Amino acid sequence: MNDLAVSDMKKVCINEENCKDCGLCIRICREGALTRMNYTNVVGFRPVGWSGDCSLCAKCVVVCLDFAISIK
Repeated sequence: MNDLAVSDMKKVCINEENCKDCGLCIRICREGALTRMNYTNVVGFRPVGWSGDCSLCAKCVVVCLDFAISIK
């Protein structure tokens, strides 16, 4: 398996319970792959959803103060 195939299998994972709807990840994403969902999480915030159309640059992971975003 080559490196490209390994990276194709990775995805952005969002822990909706940790998301506090600050919007930092949405603002930093150049591809527009993150959007607010139309429902609230257990603590009353609108979590972020991932469309899958991204380069996996991980800027959203770095900027998330609530550790709600990871790449797996």
